[in-house]
Amino acid sequence: MGIFAEPMPVYHDLTSAQKKFVQKLLLKKYRGQEGKFIVEGPHLVGEALDSSWMVDDIIMAPSFGSNPHAPKILKRAASKRVRIMETSDSFFRKISDTVASQGIVAVVRESVSGVGDFWLRNEGDAVLVALDGITDPGNVGTIIRSCDWFGVGAVLLGRGTVELYNPKTLRSTMGSIFHLPIYTDVDLESGLSEAKKSGFRVIAAVSSGGAGLKKQFHSGKMLIVFGNEAHGIRPALQEMADEEVTIPRFGRAESLNVAVSAGIILSCVRM
Repeated sequence: MGIFAEPMPVYHDLTSAQKKFVQKLLLKKYRGQEGKFIVEGPHLVGEALDSSWMVDDIIMAPSFGSNPHAPKILKRAASKRVRIMETSDSFFRKISDTVASQGIVAVVRESVSGVGDFWLRNEGDAVLVALDGITDPGNVGTIIRSCDWFGVGAVLLGRGTVELYNPKTLRSTMGSIFHLPIYTDVDLESGLSEAKKSGFRVIAAVSSGGAGLKKQFHSGKMLIVFGNEAHGIRPALQEMADEEVTIPRFGRAESLNVAVSAGIILSCVRM
């Protein structure tokens, strides 16, 4: 074997102390204290390993060895010197967030960064998205995934928006959490003010009364704000908007899901 050969996966048994630690990460309180979270399934684990985020451990059940994605994931983990831990299928079911466990999770460190001088670093035709008080993890995850698809520069999660590292949020992102900057616990009043100072046009997505999407979106920097599923954008933020947009209704549905609305509006921005 040559001196430059890739390292082979080495497996360790998950200890009782490590089991307790992993179980604590199922709770938001402990995720915040430890600055770590869990992603589950071969797709999300693979995305984490392929990203710049720090992966501490891979935890797998014996059944994962027969998964067709196992060789690639375990080889990638070994190449990044990530510790691979084995545990029983019965314990794995305790830490799995899905009905049918996929047999692998990764413990990932949160990527912590403040907004800071973020506004000054975005030049040209940057498109950003801010979420104000969106409480459904599936909606937040899906919006992040759509933002990734449409090349949004960053996503700002305002205070009151569901936790980014909620397992359902993570699963709904389908790995897009690892592809673009996401800022959490953002004071949006301050954020929108800074955005406007830095040349961003603030656009509020509202359920009625805004300009139709046939209106041409101008080039330049823009920050699009989406609000709470039931109550929309808070009045204080809506008043800060330079303009409002509304998706026209042709049928009888009372409203659109906020994640669907975000996808429609972002597609129009990118037309």
